[in-house]
Amino acid sequence: MPNHIVDYEVAGLHVARRRPDPGSTARPNPVLLVHGGLHGAWCWDDFTEYLSARGWDCHALSWRGHGKSQPLPPEEALRRSIEDVAPDIEAVASGLQEPPIIIAHSMGALASLKYAERNRHAGMVLLTPGLPGEATPDKLEVPTDPTQMWGPPPFELTKELFFSGTDEELARRYYELLIPESPRAVAQVTTEWSVTVDPVRISGPLLVLAAEHDALSDPAAVHRLARLLGADYRHAAGFGHGVTLDRNWADIAEMTHRWLCNIAGEGKGEPQREAVVQ
Repeated sequence: MPNHIVDYEVAGLHVARRRPDPGSTARPNPVLLVHGGLHGAWCWDDFTEYLSARGWDCHALSWRGHGKSQPLPPEEALRRSIEDVAPDIEAVASGLQEPPIIIAHSMGALASLKYAERNRHAGMVLLTPGLPGEATPDKLEVPTDPTQMWGPPPFELTKELFFSGTDEELARRYYELLIPESPRAVAQVTTEWSVTVDPVRISGPLLVLAAEHDALSDPAAVHRLARLLGADYRHAAGFGHGVTLDRNWADIAEMTHRWLCNIAGEGKGEPQREAVVQ
């Protein structure tokens, strides 16, 4: 039976922890999972079940103002930038006994890069990351109003953007869990590309994954980001932006586990199911 999630709180931030399964291989570093915009820690439930069964101590946080974390005053929520998420990551990471391995998705991946400019980590996996200006992505037609929280968009558009690889029933269930996002943060990764990263200040092993059908993080620009960071690179054929909630999410989880085993010096992880991630 899989380990149950145990909730805890750090400075008003909700964290969903899943400890390693008894009898699984002990791993030296905890895993800290960081969601993207509109989402919360819930989007990692399948991932943490998969990774904890293989010995990883998983901690999935919700940004402030997201999920079960402390809400933000309305004016602060409107102004909140992607850079403002980095202190949330730092607050949770500082309570862990060892530097964490960070697995982050979308906007959360870009916030994690800002965190990594000033903090140690034991490895970082960036899944369909939000892009900094240095990756020279094309602007997206995503209108925002600085006086109004953004989204979630109508269901059909949201499904295309985030749940394109998810069946209808699950997509509707996930849609009900989404919350409006800061218009400033949305603009930063769609029309402004105003977040900058300094690769010289980001050390440690890195893996960057692009998805073939990603409508938000252009795969070519994600590849440029990987080169900029000197990171390992993978391409997920057939996937859209929402790789953690795709019907084939286990292929992404397995790829992540194998890479983590490699950087931990174990040589290889579990046998690969299918070569959809290259």
